[in-house]
Amino acid sequence: MLLSSVLVIYAIIGGMLGRVSAQNGSYQQLSIFMEVLSRIQNDYVDEPSIRNAVNGAIRGLLENVDPYAGYLSPQEVAFYKAYSPYKTPGIGAVVAKRFGYPLILSVIPGGPADKAKLGTGDMIESIDGVTTREMNIVQIEALLANPAGKPVALSVIRRRKTEPETVMVNREVTPAPPVEAKIIENNIAYLKVPYLAPGKGQEAKRQLDGLLKKGATSVILDLRYSAGGEESEAVELANLFLDSGTIGYLQGQKFDKKLLTANPKEALTKAPLVVLVNQGTGGAPEIVAGAIADNHRGELVG
Repeated sequence: MLLSSVLVIYAIIGGMLGRVSAQNGSYQQLSIFMEVLSRIQNDYVDEPSIRNAVNGAIRGLLENVDPYAGYLSPQEVAFYKAYSPYKTPGIGAVVAKRFGYPLILSVIPGGPADKAKLGTGDMIESIDGVTTREMNIVQIEALLANPAGKPVALSVIRRRKTEPETVMVNREVTPAPPVEAKIIENNIAYLKVPYLAPGKGQEAKRQLDGLLKKGATSVILDLRYSAGGEESEAVELANLFLDSGTIGYLQGQKFDKKLLTANPKEALTKAPLVVLVNQGTGGAPEIVAGAIADNHRGELVG
């Protein structure tokens, strides 16, 4: 029945591809796939799991197109829809895929990962004894979140080390840390945004406005070890320093490009600006840094 289902899917795909198949060779590639599947079904030394084989093929198809893509089960889809980094328990770290494994991009100050002294560049080899090799980000986040309230055992390969070590980390909701703001020597406003959670753009605006009113004449925006967060907050933060120009854009294969441009009414200062970045800067903060650099509004250091 499963093989018959695959044949039906094959027929449907053929009908959908229709006119373009002759141009890009889709029919030929699908024929090769079906031949390989038939060989596995009939000639492999043991009776194979066709379901696992097909799932692996789908996963490989997606990840070959985009290494950050993932094929999800119904349970994983349900977790993804309910997941919120601000409400779902976890270890308080932003992770990305590198070399097939999850790598910690940054940890949220005061969160469980920070307390366990994990940091940028640490690779998570397994979670509660389950290898993370070839897991997608949703699967990784699900394992880090559940069961809530119970510590998770991570096998971690630290930076500049080769042997893994086991680290116990609590699972809990990590609140977004506050924006740090102060005036340092030579009337420089120092603004550190550790995590661009909802509302942090406005918080940064209030803090920066207060420093400027105290006499700050230039600004250091510290985005080191800041990753994840909301793209809308990145646009809001970048707009504080830009009175014109493009902050970013959205584009899809079948959708027109949408430009995210600076609103001159939201610009707060034209003071000289330096943005600090490092290997722990990613996601929404990276949008801010890129917008500042592309518009030649300030200097990137790091």
